[in-house]
Amino acid sequence: MRQLLSIAVIVFLACGCSKKSQPTAPEPPPGPALPDAIRLPESSSGKPIDRSVENTIFLHVNSNGEVTPPFDVKPLADLKHLENYLNLQANSENARTGKRPMEIPILRIDRETPFEKVYPIMQVCYSAYYEKYQLRVTQPSTSTETQISLTFGYNYGGAIVCSNEEQPKLYAIKVVTNDAGQITGLNFREYGSPEEEGENLGSDLAACQQKLTRVVEVEMKRIAHAAAKGNKVPPPELRLEIADKLRQQSVVQLLDVGIESGFTDVRLQSTDPAHR
Repeated sequence: MRQLLSIAVIVFLACGCSKKSQPTAPEPPPGPALPDAIRLPESSSGKPIDRSVENTIFLHVNSNGEVTPPFDVKPLADLKHLENYLNLQANSENARTGKRPMEIPILRIDRETPFEKVYPIMQVCYSAYYEKYQLRVTQPSTSTETQISLTFGYNYGGAIVCSNEEQPKLYAIKVVTNDAGQITGLNFREYGSPEEEGENLGSDLAACQQKLTRVVEVEMKRIAHAAAKGNKVPPPELRLEIADKLRQQSVVQLLDVGIESGFTDVRLQSTDPAHR
């Protein structure tokens, strides 16, 4: 199983117009009704749902990590059934078109679900060669369902890429929790830095975002300086190393922190090597 899940934020812009003589048609629902037992995390970086996407696979994940697939009312017995289903869909699409599957798994995950239950589901989607996926969240101010659109990164699947271009700087936040799944520590570091332990930012997400925002500002200046000389420097990347007991609500909050601070490439990874 590949180790890293790379995610890049895709911002969808939608616009529309209507003539006064024509009544506005009601918007179609975003997808299957959300089970009452699933309470989505809140996210300030969630975007309006892209209603032009037709090929979707809705996966409902309750707080116990149980997955209910499309057109079913009972959770799957285990992830092997989900893997078989997704592989069947992916292989059929690949045989027909010669490409990765075009469907987009939409993950509606309860905010109390531990990361150790969520990460294997993402890995199943990744191993079935799905390129894109979505996390469904709610907008805090309106409580409406929104989306965080993500992609899996296939350029880090074990291959060594030789390039004469400058490589992006990679930063990491190691998330430490207590037994209740609450954040007790956020350790920031830059990969390749002689300080392996990094900087302890405590458990304050606001302080963490301030730190990351400063990092991105410095990197953007470096990129602009290189561009003025005709050199291309990729944007920085952020890896979130997440403890297995962390709840999905906090995972989304950390995604918010990374996105709002300016990172466009954020990766999720378990701190437990056995779960990668």
